[in-house]
Amino acid sequence: MRLREYELYAKVSKCSFAQETISFLGHIVERRIRMDPKNVQAIEEWRPPSDVHDLRSVLKLANYYRRFVKGYSEIARPMTDLLKKTETWDWTPQCQVAFDNLKRAMVTDPVLALPDMSKLFTVETDASDFALGGVLMQDGHPVAFESRKLKDVERRYLVHEKERLAVVHCLRLWRHYLLGSPIVVKTDNTAVSHFMSQPKLTSRQARWQELLSEFHLCWSTGPALATMWRTPEPQGRFGDFGVGSSALL
Repeated sequence: MRLREYELYAKVSKCSFAQETISFLGHIVERRIRMDPKNVQAIEEWRPPSDVHDLRSVLKLANYYRRFVKGYSEIARPMTDLLKKTETWDWTPQCQVAFDNLKRAMVTDPVLALPDMSKLFTVETDASDFALGGVLMQDGHPVAFESRKLKDVERRYLVHEKERLAVVHCLRLWRHYLLGSPIVVKTDNTAVSHFMSQPKLTSRQARWQELLSEFHLCWSTGPALATMWRTPEPQGRFGDFGVGSSALL
């Protein structure tokens, strides 16, 4: 009756009701989400690409499932470098290793948790000389992975700038999950956590600080994740984080 009220139409033969598991756009959605086994089998049968056209086909499917693969950009970098117009086709041993590692990462049937908007999100980020990445988590379970290669100009950033860029990139990407809720951000660079109180900023840093100010951030830094710093948090869905700062460690 509600469909008729709003003049919406559904074909019964294409509807499923009260299902515990459903296949949707190449994913199996249940209490968690995983890759469709049919596509996993197709990936298992991949052969090394023989030219750029084959490589683009491989990376097209791999890129669709990149949220399941931790460090995707770093793993795939030797192959994606071959797509540069300045590069000639040369399938090196490094490319073969990257191809095998990417296949292995994708066929281990990785499982992601479905986001629960009533629970606390944790964002862990990191950056290297060539790529940045992060993982969105709840209760210790990954919700999504993200990574990308650094642009040429970004590779010239200082270490703490690359680490800040990783945080900015991931928060911007997962903004639709994170706005309006307290977030724990874990990073191994202590300079990143003090960025919001830095008095002198470049124009780029000012843009980053403006974006970060939209979020209710609780920073956890260092290898032991032992220090905390947080932005002022208004009463919201979790009150004053609802669990106390010590629980966020």
